[in-house]
Amino acid sequence: MKEVLFLIDDRGLHNQIVFGWLLRLNPKRLILIASGRSQKRHTFPLPEGISFSLSPPEEVLRMRLQKETVVIIPSLKIAYQLLKGGLKMERLNITGLRFQKGRRRFFSSLHLNSQELSYLEKMIKNGVKVFFQELPTSKSYNLGSFFSP
Repeated sequence: MKEVLFLIDDRGLHNQIVFGWLLRLNPKRLILIASGRSQKRHTFPLPEGISFSLSPPEEVLRMRLQKETVVIIPSLKIAYQLLKGGLKMERLNITGLRFQKGRRRFFSSLHLNSQELSYLEKMIKNGVKVFFQELPTSKSYNLGSFFSP
C-alpha cells in the first residue's frame, strides 16, 4: 500500500472493512473519523500491526497522514468538509452508503440524496477521483462519469 486510502462507509468499522480491505492491504495505520454514529470501535480485533485511532475531523486536518494509512470517513459531507479544510485527497473510495429515506439507489450498497450528489460533484470538480468499490477485489466504478457532459 503506497498511499493514503480514503474510504467512505456509513457503517464505520465493520467486518467488510477489516476482512476485505485491511487484511488484503495490510496498512500500518487506521483512522476512523468520529461522528455521532461512529463513537466506538467494534469489539472484533484488528489485524496485528495496525495502529488505530478514532479522531474527529478537526483532528484529522491537523494530522500528517503518511503512506500505508486507511482513513474511514462516515459521510460525503464530512469528506467534503475535510477537502475544503485543506486535506489532500487525490482518490476517494465509497464502499457503502446504505439506503435511507430520500436517497436514490445507484449500486447495491450506494444510495445518495441530492445533497450528497452535490458534495460528490464538488469534490470531483476539485480534482478528487471518486470511485465506488465495495472490496479491493470488486469492480471499481468511476463516479466522475455521473457528471461528464
